[in-house]
Amino acid sequence: GRASGDPPPRPPPGAPSANLLQMPQAVKRLGELMQCADKWWELQGEEARLALLARSSDRGSPPLSRAELREQLEASLLGRAHVVFTTLNSAARLRTSAARHEPFGAVVVDEAAQAVEPSTLVPLEFARSRRCVL
Repeated sequence: GRASGDPPPRPPPGAPSANLLQMPQAVKRLGELMQCADKWWELQGEEARLALLARSSDRGSPPLSRAELREQLEASLLGRAHVVFTTLNSAARLRTSAARHEPFGAVVVDEAAQAVEPSTLVPLEFARSRRCVL
């Protein structure tokens, strides 16, 4: 039969059942589906960035300054990234872009012993994270 969005009927009480995560084929298929979803998410971000670039070069649209275009592209990348690397100095410039997105799960400050304390506060503020590794 054809697939539908309707859930299957519930099995009667006491009927045999199987745990999908114990079936190698199901685990493999779930992994493939997760890869497809990740790729779709990545392509959606690329499409949005290409549309932004196309709008910025369209003669009928109001022009964006280089700074505005850069900020919008950075915001798009930050919103879809799994991992973001930045220096302590450049983190301050990303503050406005990061404020529009979900908090980061964790912040790692490399070589924190060599940094002055106020400079480490900038990425902690913009990441809005509850976890920090120094």
